[in-house]
Amino acid sequence: MLVPGAAPTHGEPPARQSLVFRADGEPESLAARARAALAVGQASVEEPIETPWNTCDVRIVDPAGHRLVLTAPSRRASPEQRAAMQAMLDAARPKG
Repeated sequence: MLVPGAAPTHGEPPARQSLVFRADGEPESLAARARAALAVGQASVEEPIETPWNTCDVRIVDPAGHRLVLTAPSRRASPEQRAAMQAMLDAARPKG
């Protein structure tokens, strides 16, 4: 996924790269695990965000400014939209 870069806020390092991973688990539990890492130097963790493109994303920025996005199909999407998103994600999964 390509996303536009945002200007860094005061004191925050600029985002250098964004990595997006399919999150097969529940976004809330992944966000909780990421928040647990805050105590060991994690820069920021956003709560799961429902996107307009029918995903639920957890966004993490490490102390060096690298962004990590964990994404899963949205629970608010219609069954047809969820099936289409799941098919797209499955097609992108490496075979083997």
